[in-house]
Amino acid sequence: MANCITRHIPNAVTCCNLFSGCIASVMAFNENYTLAISFIILGAVFDFFDGMLARTLNAHSPIGKDLDSLADDI
Repeated sequence: MANCITRHIPNAVTCCNLFSGCIASVMAFNENYTLAISFIILGAVFDFFDGMLARTLNAHSPIGKDLDSLADDI
């Protein structure tokens, strides 16, 4: 059971990165640049930790690779 849960932790952090990027885009379109910058920085932190967690937990998956590429684009 623990292996099943730890396998998805990096993907959950990548989803947080994706969510932060989407919220940053919405804030930028609403001309709320302070919050947009804050969410961009938060997304960068999530981006750092998802890669680190994937390497640490040895939790590599094809969906994680695609999800990370999508989050990087956003």
